[in-house]
Amino acid sequence: MVAALVGSGWQWWWSVVNELQHLPEMLRQMREGAESFEQVARQLANSTAMFEEIVEVYGKTMLDAAERNAAMTDAMRQRLESLAALNTPDAVAETVGELQKVFGTLAQLNPLWPARLGLRPDDDTGDND
Repeated sequence: MVAALVGSGWQWWWSVVNELQHLPEMLRQMREGAESFEQVARQLANSTAMFEEIVEVYGKTMLDAAERNAAMTDAMRQRLESLAALNTPDAVAETVGELQKVFGTLAQLNPLWPARLGLRPDDDTGDND
């Protein structure tokens, strides 16, 4: 019985030694994994910051465009009301041309504008065939 206990003790000891031999490699792999995880976390943080900055710039740009559009719309409304009283078609055409410039500017500023995405008014798939 004592021999069986001693034999099983040695077996246990060799088992522990064998596991301890693998420990440095396992710790190296864990360090590499932790470094990779930290790198991914940094990249995600940087990406998130970039997206937040893009959203902020886009929001400011669109707010500015909306304010310009509102001001131009008010000015054009007033101009059209005054031109309607004068009955001058050339001035009305000029005002409509200015309105087209406003929408052209909005199209240039807005990356989601259908023309910027390559969409035609009758095509919402983006294929220009």
